[in-house]
Amino acid sequence: MNVCKSIWAAGLSTLLALPVLAPAPVSACGNSVRHKISHETRQVQQAELMLARGNYQDAIKLVRRVAPEFLSLRSRPAKRGKGPGMSPKQLKNRAQRVAALAVARSGGGVRLSQSLDGSSSEAKQAALAWSVLVFRVHMAKEPNHSGLKAQLAEALSAQSSGKTEAYDILRKLADDDLMPTAHGYATLAQLEEARGNTEARDAATKRCETIAVDKKVCELRRDA
Repeated sequence: MNVCKSIWAAGLSTLLALPVLAPAPVSACGNSVRHKISHETRQVQQAELMLARGNYQDAIKLVRRVAPEFLSLRSRPAKRGKGPGMSPKQLKNRAQRVAALAVARSGGGVRLSQSLDGSSSEAKQAALAWSVLVFRVHMAKEPNHSGLKAQLAEALSAQSSGKTEAYDILRKLADDDLMPTAHGYATLAQLEEARGNTEARDAATKRCETIAVDKKVCELRRDA
C-alpha cells in the first residue's frame, strides 16, 4: 500500500514540475490580414448604423471607402479572402445593399456620383432605378431571400411606377409571416394607407411597432 502511495506521489510531483505551455504566438502577418478585413467589416457595420439612424449620406461615404466601385453591377470572379471574415465580394454586396437602401429611403436624395447627385428630379429617379436594379440583380442569385424581397419592395415603393409590385411583395411576406424587418411593415402600412385600407394599415403599423428598435420607423409619412 505504501509503495502505491509513493508511486502516485512521485507521478504527481513530476506532473506539477512540467512547465505551463504558453499560447503559440500568432504571426504578425496573420494579425495584419485579420485586422484589415475586420476593419472593412466594421466600416460596413458602421454604414448600416448610419442607415438605421437616417444618416443616408454618411452611409454612402462609408460604403465608398469599403467598395469604391459600389455603383457597378458587373459580376466579377470572387477573390478568395485571406483569413477569417467576409470575402471582398461579400463585403461589396453588403455595402452595395446599404447604399441602395440609403437611396430608397431618401427618395433618391443622396449624392452617389457627379451625375447622380440628388439635386434634380431626374437624378433622383435615376438613383432609384439603380437601387431597384441592385436588388433585382442580388435576388437573381437568391430568389427566396426574404430580406432581399423586402428591400426590393422598399426601393420599388419609392417609385410611382413600382408601388403595385412593392405592395404585392410585402403583402405576401406579411401574409406568410415572413416579413424580416420593421421597415418592411412600415412600407406596407404606407402602401395600405395610400389604398385606403385603414384596418390593414393599422395592423401593419402594429406589427412594425412590435419588432422595431426605434418606433419612429413605423410613423406614417403623410407626404408620401
